[in-house]
Amino acid sequence: MDRLSLLDAAVGLFDDRVSAVTGAQWTRPTPCKGWTVLDLVEHVVAGHRMAVELLEKGPPASPSESTSASLREDRRSAQRQRRAFAGAHPATDVDHPAGRITVSEFLVYRAADITVHAWDLARAIDVDDQLPEELVEHVLEPYAAWVSTLTVEQMFGSGPSRIPPRAKQDRLLDQLGRRP
Repeated sequence: MDRLSLLDAAVGLFDDRVSAVTGAQWTRPTPCKGWTVLDLVEHVVAGHRMAVELLEKGPPASPSESTSASLREDRRSAQRQRRAFAGAHPATDVDHPAGRITVSEFLVYRAADITVHAWDLARAIDVDDQLPEELVEHVLEPYAAWVSTLTVEQMFGSGPSRIPPRAKQDRLLDQLGRRP
């Protein structure tokens, strides 16, 4: 799976789950402490915008005002993000808030973040939370290695458990403080 296909798969998975959200579900809690479904979607949209800003050195899009606007903005910002990644050289460095990384690394980290938030969203709205095996396979090792260099407790809840699960999806989620 090439890098842009990886990003497309993660965005498609998240988009499918956002499309399944019904009116009353927007205020449900998610596995992300203190976040509702709407907060989670807005967080992912903000990540899309941040990627565009870092890659194009331009201003991010303005925030959404409503749940329907959030859904439309999720799709627009995801498309802008894809174009920005497609137009950037993979070896170019970007100044990510967590440190200097290459565009290629940044793309994998975005795909992983979006994938994990698709799981969070599935849990919140009670739909199938199984992640595509190929997607997990491509993001697990690089993302887990990067996350281990960050202040996990501040960014990812309780961080990894002492005994990592065997299943790859559960290992990815465990790295980020989720206990499926």
